[in-house]
Amino acid sequence: MTARNTRLAGKMPTWQRWSFWLVMSTCSLSGICYLVGNEFLTTPSILTSRKVITTHGVTACLAVFLFGTISAGHIRVGWILRKNKATGIGNIVTLSLMILTGLGLYYGSEEIRDLAVLLHWIFGLVFLVVLTLHLVPFHGKGKQQLG
Repeated sequence: MTARNTRLAGKMPTWQRWSFWLVMSTCSLSGICYLVGNEFLTTPSILTSRKVITTHGVTACLAVFLFGTISAGHIRVGWILRKNKATGIGNIVTLSLMILTGLGLYYGSEEIRDLAVLLHWIFGLVFLVVLTLHLVPFHGKGKQQLG
């Protein structure tokens, strides 16, 4: 590999990084808007509209796809290098729990709906904290390059 093509080991390719940020930002923002509109506003608003929840659902599906592509490279290499392991596991766990609770919201019975909603919001907010911690620069053995 030439110096131009060399990237840090575990760093996502540009297309993947941009896709991740676009999808996760849109998914998170639409989820937070719906949470605020549904829980804290007394009258229906744009925050609780079908457009907001549809945006959340579509971007959540794209996030699951990206989670798979990230698993094949970024997660695997990070695991081997033991970089950001605790926050990486935290991201995997919270994303997996959001997927499961999201499925519970859509396909679950009425009896579990309130619990699924609560857990989905909690895991979503925890994910934002864990992701932020995951982005803190790694101060370990030095930067390792792929290639």
